[in-house]
Amino acid sequence: MSRGVVVTGLGPLTPIGTGKGAFWEALRAGKSGVRRVDDRIDLSGIDVKIGAPVVDFDPLDHMDRRRARRIDRSAQFAIVAAKLALDDAGIAKEDLSPDRMGLSPEQGSVASRRWRRTSPRSQSTDHAG
Repeated sequence: MSRGVVVTGLGPLTPIGTGKGAFWEALRAGKSGVRRVDDRIDLSGIDVKIGAPVVDFDPLDHMDRRRARRIDRSAQFAIVAAKLALDDAGIAKEDLSPDRMGLSPEQGSVASRRWRRTSPRSQSTDHAG
């Protein structure tokens, strides 16, 4: 028997739009999120000066200041994208079953590598990472 995945909601948080409606309209209009990024970060010694940053994202539109300050930007993206997907699917927080779902933010991202480099736990001998 083959098992599949069912997508019940979308939560795009992208360089061309946040939320299903904004993202879809930007796609239909042929909008590109690629632009020069050397005005945002120092790219000295790097030949490539373009990227696709998410520029219209304000975490305070989605969470309180204290929470936003305590978590990395990529984790903010994951939390907001998950919430947008749940809203799009019409699934209330109370209806979630932790045994039937999961979320793995920052998998392989710069932020998770930074955490492994700086976390005291990651430097102990009993931690594989």
